[in-house]
Order: sequence, then C-alpha cells, then structure tokens
Amino acid sequence: MSSMKQKVKLRQSNIELFRILLMISLVASHYVHNSGLLDRIYENPNDVKSMFLVIIGWFGKPAINCFVLITGYYMCMSEINIKKHFKLILEVEFYNIIIYLLFTIFSPEVTFSVIEFVKACIPLTSITRNFVSCYIVFYFLIPYINILIRDMDKKQHGMLLLLLLIIYTVIDPLPGFEVSFSYVSWFFVIYLLGAYIRLHPMRCFEQKKLWGGVFSLNCIISIVSIFICLQLSAALNVRLMFFFIEDSNKIFALTTSVAAFLFFKNVEIKYSRVINTMARSTIGVLLIHANSDIMRQWLWGTLLRCKEMWNSDYLYIHALISIPLIYVICVIIDIIRIECIEEPFVKMIRRKKEK
Repeated sequence: MSSMKQKVKLRQSNIELFRILLMISLVASHYVHNSGLLDRIYENPNDVKSMFLVIIGWFGKPAINCFVLITGYYMCMSEINIKKHFKLILEVEFYNIIIYLLFTIFSPEVTFSVIEFVKACIPLTSITRNFVSCYIVFYFLIPYINILIRDMDKKQHGMLLLLLLIIYTVIDPLPGFEVSFSYVSWFFVIYLLGAYIRLHPMRCFEQKKLWGGVFSLNCIISIVSIFICLQLSAALNVRLMFFFIEDSNKIFALTTSVAAFLFFKNVEIKYSRVINTMARSTIGVLLIHANSDIMRQWLWGTLLRCKEMWNSDYLYIHALISIPLIYVICVIIDIIRIECIEEPFVKMIRRKKEK
C-alpha cells in the first residue's frame, strides 16, 4: 500500500465525509456569491429562485469555522514538522502558477505579465480576508499555539476561550466597537475551541442526537434571519441579508459550525477508502475553483453563465448539477496531481535521504 493510502486510512471516515460536505457547501456558496447572482437576489427578494439560492449558498462562513475546528481538534495533539508546511506551500504554488499559465495560454483576455506571474509565485496575498493566505500563516503558528495549550489547565483554557469569544462574537458586531478582525486571529480562537473539545471532553460533547437537533435548529434560525434581513434590505435599500452570518465570527455562523462539528464527530460510519481519498483533496478543490479573480470570472461567468441562468427555468437544475460536478472534477484533478507529482516527488526525496 502506498504512503498516501496508509495516511488516508488513518483518518476517520465520518470526519472525512464532513470535510467533503463542507467543501461542497463552500462551492455552493461561491456559486451564489461569486457569480453575480447575489445582485439578482437583492433585486428580487420575494422570488422563489432567491429563496432557493439563499438555502444552497448560506453555509460558506460556518464551513470555514468547521474546517478550523477539525484542525484544532486533531492538530492540538500532533506535531507539525517543516515537511507539512513545505507540502502545503508547494500545493498552493503549484495551482497558482499552473492556473495562471493556462489562462495566459488559452484565454485571449489574459496576457502574460511578469508582475502577475511573480504574484502567482507568492503564496500569500492578503492576511486579512483571503482564506488560503491566512490559513498558511496560521499553520505556521500552530506549533507555538500547541505549546500554549499544553501549558494551560482546563480552567485557564476555558477562561481564555470565553474571553476571546466575547471579544469577537459579542463586542465586535456592536456599532462603534469593531475589532480589527482577520482570519488569522479568528482561526486562533476557533482552533482553541476545537482543542478544548478534544482535550477536555464532556459528556454533552458526545450526544449525537443533541447536536443534530441543535444544528438543525441553528440552520432554521439562520435561514429565517437571512430572509428577514433580505426584506429589511429591500425596505431600507441596504445590503443586510447575511448580517447574522456574513462573517465567521457572527453568532449564528459560530453556533451552527460548532453544532455541525459535534454532530459529525459522533456519527459512526465504517471506514471508506473512497470517502477518505476524496477528502484528501479538499484543499485542492478550494485552490482550483477559487484560485483567483480570473478563475472566478471564467468559471462562474464565462463557463457556467450563472447570472444569465436567473432568467431560465433551469436555474435549479443548473445549480444542483454544477456544484457537485465542480467538486468532483477538482477532486479528480487533485488526485492526478497527488499520484503523478506529489507522491513520486516524496518518494524521490525519501530515497535520496536513505542514500
């Protein structure tokens, strides 16, 4: 069995299935938010199509929290070595460079620029809102965060977590009290939460039915809040639709993500090689379909023509086919990268070391 298959088998399939569903929900969120369809929703707040798009596309921010919760839950007990950092950066660089070059070759609208190529070679773009850049920076901080976590007892861990959650989820949304929010600092908070669940287990954390109910209730409340805020947006001529979940630190984004994680953590399913192999390419799916503004414009605008589909009766079918299809195609591409480039490269390095 290859090293990739060995590593895949170590992962729990319930969490890997969760990661697959999270990434599909992110693709769905991008289908709505990056395609121009958001404008159509605000223009037609009472249309059935608006309701449909809101329901399939609202879970993006909670999904980000869930990914970091998973990281905190598992990585707080693990050691991250330089190989893992190097591997993550190489994957980001691979897709940045390859996708940029492909567009310069095959798209008449994109001409090669040395400056843009250099930008593609830099893995970090923005450490305020760009998820991938923030995750890379945060990933480098995890070994030091783990030292902090291990030096705290349960009470200290809980008090620090409570203080940070009050700052980010209670104080930050208040008018005039905006905290200088960045995903890097918020990831620290969510990582602490995932670590707390792992290091200080409580009986309530193991209640699958409880968290399934809490998750369902949060989904209902979140969607209702979106529709109410959509009506307010139309009345006040402002954009408030996703007010309670518009960022990862908003209250419903947080409570929904925690409930979803605790539910899937307790779901028992048999090991599945298919699920685990597909989940291995989760970050690859993100790096491909949300690679850059050029990719977003091409994918949602030129290729899928999402905004134009608003006037079509086939919008529902278009969305329900496009979203999983994008996920599957990106997974296939990333598996090819792993099997043909990453694994042979890792084996070559290992053989050199053995010599």
